[in-house]
Amino acid sequence: MTCPPRSRVSGFTLAELAIVLVIIALLAGGMLLSLSTQSDMRDSGDTRKQLADINEALLGFAASHSATDGRPYLPCPDTDNDGVEQPRSGSGVCPSQEGILPWVTLGLAQTDSWQNHYRYRVATGFSNGQTGFYLGMPITPANTLRVCDNAACNATILASGLPVVVLSHGKNGLGAISASGAANPVSSDADELENGDGDNDFVSHTPTPGGFDDQVSWISPNILFNRLIAAGRPL
Repeated sequence: MTCPPRSRVSGFTLAELAIVLVIIALLAGGMLLSLSTQSDMRDSGDTRKQLADINEALLGFAASHSATDGRPYLPCPDTDNDGVEQPRSGSGVCPSQEGILPWVTLGLAQTDSWQNHYRYRVATGFSNGQTGFYLGMPITPANTLRVCDNAACNATILASGLPVVVLSHGKNGLGAISASGAANPVSSDADELENGDGDNDFVSHTPTPGGFDDQVSWISPNILFNRLIAAGRPL
């Protein structure tokens, strides 16, 4: 009696299965990397938009607030984490020219995309609540905020004579004040250190891998004055 031929059982060998698992792992890893990159791009884009909104809010504040002499002025920084600009002295001077953005005063979101406060520095002559700023005011050491492309400021000066500079400390958050009011660790990057050292110089350039990722924004005097003239403010 002839036995029927055995049917061959098809399936993956161990080697083939291992190859399939490796391919799946590579695809999954690539997808996760892509999703992470997309998330970073979204967060960076959202923060850039918030910085643009901050500039608009500062321009709106100057257009709607008058110092004792009737001229416009910009808000003081917040230094106690309540979102409200700090009270001025009797002479109208801010107690500090740098702190976090007074988000409550300006009606804005509290933090950037990484839950850290925006750093805010305003020139003395543009934030006095007694004697506001005016067209043709002299440029003094107190009114010389500038943005460069490196910490030494010995190459390209992107902008100078600025009334105000606002920045996000980026995804790494180094040097920032967190939403809870805690100070984050400082950066070891020279350009990021320059953005948190409390002087009138700031750095802005494209991000570097594992290093600089601050996003810096500013308002030029020309834009400020032109916006106020368009709003009918006396200057």
